[in-house]
Amino acid sequence: QDLSYPIPAIAARAARKEDPFEVWGTGKQGRDFVHIDDVLDLTLLAMDKISDGTAINIGMGKLTSFLEIIELFTSFAGYTPTIKPLLDKPVGVHSRYCDMSWVEEHLGWKARISTEEGMRRVYDAAVARVKAGE
Repeated sequence: QDLSYPIPAIAARAARKEDPFEVWGTGKQGRDFVHIDDVLDLTLLAMDKISDGTAINIGMGKLTSFLEIIELFTSFAGYTPTIKPLLDKPVGVHSRYCDMSWVEEHLGWKARISTEEGMRRVYDAAVARVKAGE
């Protein structure tokens, strides 16, 4: 994902220990974050098991707010910043997440990488980039 997208950008700001920590809107808007390894696993499974073109959702089936993401990254970084909402910035839809019940029932699939573990991997990569001066 491009480093300017929200998750890698938030991770980099946490790695630099930004304080105050700016968030677009209130930060209460949320998304369904799923690790790319899980996306690939389900895609390959679906290619093998679905032959009629049935569309499926790919996600965790869990809404996580941007404030929760900031809290995760800053806890990895070992600090608690002041959150500064930027209410004049665009925020998109308030929430977007998947109903994974069909996939779980028919394909027996659930994401294996937790949101915390996936974000830890993103954070560690951000720390490496910050240390390298990127």
